[in-house]
Amino acid sequence: MRVRDRYRDPFSKYEPPPNLPNATISMILGNASMVLAFFLGLPGLICGIIGLRLIDKDEELYQFTPSRYSPGSICQSKGARICCYIGIVIGVTLTMTIIFIVLFYGTLDYKILRHHLK
Repeated sequence: MRVRDRYRDPFSKYEPPPNLPNATISMILGNASMVLAFFLGLPGLICGIIGLRLIDKDEELYQFTPSRYSPGSICQSKGARICCYIGIVIGVTLTMTIIFIVLFYGTLDYKILRHHLK
């Protein structure tokens, strides 16, 4: 029996360990945070923070019982953590830039308007 067929054989006693419960969701949120952070800023920041909280819960589960979960899912969680961090940095940068532009141009228009009214 080939190694590949052990997964498909219904009578095989080998069953691969399950993935961490939030590994896939945190990867989706990490990717969504990167994409949304480029366009909107704040929603990307929120997705990144939620993804990091889910990753922290998964790593706590993995530290408690590492033999219960597959090693591939902890690698997926580490990749999701990197994606979330990138999305958070981009989201914070874009949000701060938008706030700076609004404040700068808002006060600039007020100064010009006040100057013309005199």
